[in-house]
Amino acid sequence: MKRWDIVNHLINKFDYKDYFEIGQQKGQCFREIEVKNKEGLDPKPKDTLGVECKYHMTSDEFFSEHAEGKKYDIFFIDGLHIREQVFRDVTNALKHLKPNGTIVLHDCNPVEENHQITSDDPSDRLHRRLSRGAHAGGDWNGDVWKAFLDLRRTRKDLVMMTVDTDFGCGVLRMGSQELYEDSVDIDEMYDWKYFDENRGKILNLISVKDFKDRFKHEQ
Repeated sequence: MKRWDIVNHLINKFDYKDYFEIGQQKGQCFREIEVKNKEGLDPKPKDTLGVECKYHMTSDEFFSEHAEGKKYDIFFIDGLHIREQVFRDVTNALKHLKPNGTIVLHDCNPVEENHQITSDDPSDRLHRRLSRGAHAGGDWNGDVWKAFLDLRRTRKDLVMMTVDTDFGCGVLRMGSQELYEDSVDIDEMYDWKYFDENRGKILNLISVKDFKDRFKHEQ
């Protein structure tokens, strides 16, 4: 399954009507989403696929100036792949999520260490190089997994899992979970070696089959 297959499966399962995408880029995912109402944002969208982007701005600007009173059934978050930004995007999206809504978070499961190296400064040469590589089809996921771990460690009111496909598609819903804990030092918990050895537990990884079974469509 690709990320849009995950989103469409959830739309069909819960009969969602309102979709919002953070990080629309060229519209690769946006154009595949089958839902009644859909909106997206990107600071610098590329319309090479002929897909309209409604909000030409950052997600921070959208949530602070344009989101008042708005609610959505499902968010797909694939914006700036930096831990702090991802955490803010998820936190803000949760405030605008309808009851029984879902957030899908892309790039949670980087395969190699260099795929998650980041710079949090958009003007930084490393950040530009990594972003260009991602847009050119290279494998760069950023440190989304660290934001996922932040939420696993602090939000008892969520249910979180990651479908083991398309670089890891996180699925977040309101509910309850046991906070992630370990005896290691906090700094070590966010080290690549620790993540690589414990990604199954950190991300609560599930297979595509498990995802389909858990969110089986009603007959």
